[in-house]
Amino acid sequence: MPRIARQAAEGPFHHVIVQGIDREKIFGSALFKSTYLKILSTFKQEYGVAIITFCIMDNHAHLLLHSPSIEQLSGFMHRVNTRYAGTYNKLKDRVGYVFRNRYTSQAISDDSYAINCMVYIHNNPVKAGVVQNAADYTHSGLRCYLEGSGIVDFDIAAELFDIDAENVEAIMAEKSAAADEYCPVWLDTKEDTPRHEETAKAIVSRLTDKPALLRHDKELLPKAVEQLRAAGISLSEIARHLSISRTALYYLTHPTV
Repeated sequence: MPRIARQAAEGPFHHVIVQGIDREKIFGSALFKSTYLKILSTFKQEYGVAIITFCIMDNHAHLLLHSPSIEQLSGFMHRVNTRYAGTYNKLKDRVGYVFRNRYTSQAISDDSYAINCMVYIHNNPVKAGVVQNAADYTHSGLRCYLEGSGIVDFDIAAELFDIDAENVEAIMAEKSAAADEYCPVWLDTKEDTPRHEETAKAIVSRLTDKPALLRHDKELLPKAVEQLRAAGISLSEIARHLSISRTALYYLTHPTV
């Protein structure tokens, strides 16, 4: 049975999400993921923000933060994202916005919810099909707990639960199945997983040996879209995969409209 601290007074915990503009993979390599984590660590003390856990995916990141005030949280996220955007644009030799918006957050008033949220965040790579075991994902706070090191603020986390590695593993085992129920759908974001890319390529290749010309084939295109949608791929993802605008795709597949 995992050991969880007794219920404390309502605390200033926040589940925060940042996402790349147009779902761009702004954390698409280990270098970019590590850079974002380094920037988080650089500014947390200045703003009095503690990191309970995190998970950096390719096109978005989940953070569970403890902040004394919403103003400090806002200042911290603004500073972090501004610094990262400048670094990202410089490394990519690009200009313009990097993040979809400043950030999305939800205050957490219940300690039990905070723990379930932590489990939910740790399981993000599993849900995305990147790994089978959450502990195998490198850029996650779970690894910090299991290894006893990293940017997680263990002293603040210890107010919520026993941070011993075995206990954290027990919490993950007990709560993983129900963790999604405690994290609102609006605070989730879909990762463009390799499975969707591979599925789309496989479907298209079965229909034509010239995928680049598929968007010009008014007879074959609706069949391709129907099969892609049946595979759970969104219209936006299909449009991107076929290099066609969503509006054009809609009218091509609905010629009578």
